[in-house]
Amino acid sequence: MKRLSKSSEQLAARRLGALRLDSIRYKMLFFAVVVTLVPSLATAWVSYFQNKKALTGKITADLVSVSGVVSRELDLWLKSNLYNLRVFTSSYEVTENVERAGRAGPNLSRLTDYLRSLRSRFPDDFDELVVVNAQGDPIATSAPHLRPLPLPPDWLQQIRTDNSAVGAPLPADSGATPVLVIAVPIPVPSGRFVGAFAARLKLRAVERIARRNVPAPAGATFVTTSAGALLASSQTAMDRFLHDTLAPRTLNALVAAHEVMIPLQVHIYALRGIAQLQQAIKLVQKLNPALRISGIVCTMVDKRNNLSAAVEGEIREKFGDLVYQTVIPQNVRLAEAPASGTPIMTYDPTSAGARAYVALAEEVDHAEA
Repeated sequence: MKRLSKSSEQLAARRLGALRLDSIRYKMLFFAVVVTLVPSLATAWVSYFQNKKALTGKITADLVSVSGVVSRELDLWLKSNLYNLRVFTSSYEVTENVERAGRAGPNLSRLTDYLRSLRSRFPDDFDELVVVNAQGDPIATSAPHLRPLPLPPDWLQQIRTDNSAVGAPLPADSGATPVLVIAVPIPVPSGRFVGAFAARLKLRAVERIARRNVPAPAGATFVTTSAGALLASSQTAMDRFLHDTLAPRTLNALVAAHEVMIPLQVHIYALRGIAQLQQAIKLVQKLNPALRISGIVCTMVDKRNNLSAAVEGEIREKFGDLVYQTVIPQNVRLAEAPASGTPIMTYDPTSAGARAYVALAEEVDHAEA
């Protein structure tokens, strides 16, 4: 045991000798280096954790902010499409034919033609439009043949509770874009429940929303289901997506102008289009650096419509002070004046529409003063 202890001491002495720590001078130098490095390393370690905590907090705050904006846009988009279905159900072709539909016949043929005409008018929004009976069985469709519609299991309860039903995202039959099954009840004069107007809703708009809300130039936004399945991404391109382009006259006018005022209808589709218009203006500014957006005017505002108020609120939240406080209401006189070939101030200067434009002119003049 003594020999082992002695050999260990000899080994330690040789190593210290190799480090030249056997002298007082080098021992002092060694301990001075240790005393200097230990606080520096400790400070760096503490700073790392503090920076990590701050960075995590900032990323979390940015994620919550982007998620909130995307959530509101998705909510407005879904409400808009449910509203469209309710408008579709108000047609005589739906309400009367469905209530009388006991079996296939001429009335259902007319209903099928009506669904196909709607589908042709909204090819980018709906994959299929379907009318189902009270049991959920399709009785008419815009597709070539009737097929089962994957309504959510609790669709009847959803319709009774929320006046609408929304299912889980499903693979689309045409293209790679997923679809969402939505349905609204069909109102009939008798008041009884006879069926629902349903649709396979394309989720291309979800990708556009994701692209508009990228947190940073090098970042990306992903929209997933509650189970984590990817629905849309700001980095994923869709071959069938068609971008609107400016007409040559509009482009020439923007190149020659110094300011542009944007009238924006308070509708979800117009809200989608303004993002593309802003992108076009940014491109035009490379040719005309003096061009700027002087303001955005909300038009065709219907204060009685909850959807109109929600979209107006979304516009003001998104564009802030760029939106004028004055709004142009829906007014039949504003529609009649162009048909008569006269300006509204000549056609009916006391109408609500004329007074709104006077107020807008005063607001613009005050802003430029």
